[in-house]
Amino acid sequence: AQGTMTLSVLNEPSIVITGYQVAPTPLMIGETGSVSLSFVNTGPVPAYNLNITAIPGPGITMVSQSRTYMGTLNPQQLSAVAFSFTVSEAVNTTITFQIRYMDQFGQQHVEYYTVPITVVKNATQFGLQHAQQGVGHGYYHGYAFNYAVYVIVALAIAAVIVIVVVVMLIRRAGWLL
Repeated sequence: AQGTMTLSVLNEPSIVITGYQVAPTPLMIGETGSVSLSFVNTGPVPAYNLNITAIPGPGITMVSQSRTYMGTLNPQQLSAVAFSFTVSEAVNTTITFQIRYMDQFGQQHVEYYTVPITVVKNATQFGLQHAQQGVGHGYYHGYAFNYAVYVIVALAIAAVIVIVVVVMLIRRAGWLL
């Protein structure tokens, strides 16, 4: 008599990080930066209730909300998320991302991905020395610094939007099939 063997393949979603970007690099103390994370569901089924949480390392304070709800990520779908933060210590540090989602059976999956953050020392003292030279000069210096931060954050957000639009266009054209 011959025996039979049953082989069952578990079809589940799999979120894979495809890249990250930190801007500006390196960061100075007191500076606001942004970090974006791009990822894809390489599994054959959707990932449901996808949440990305940024867990700041030493010397990092989140400016944006630290958690973003992404909803459903379909098979082979690319997506991206961005967070903004400030640096308060002259120490190279990290932001760890917790990627949490559910499969079609309601099973929770949790993965972690750590991004290095490079910080330049003595940036605060340099800024203070300039500000002490004169009220007008110090105010102008602070204004220019804040303006640069807004430009950098806006560029990071624009980059994420461009990535998402390109991915949507590629998917509509059927290039990833």
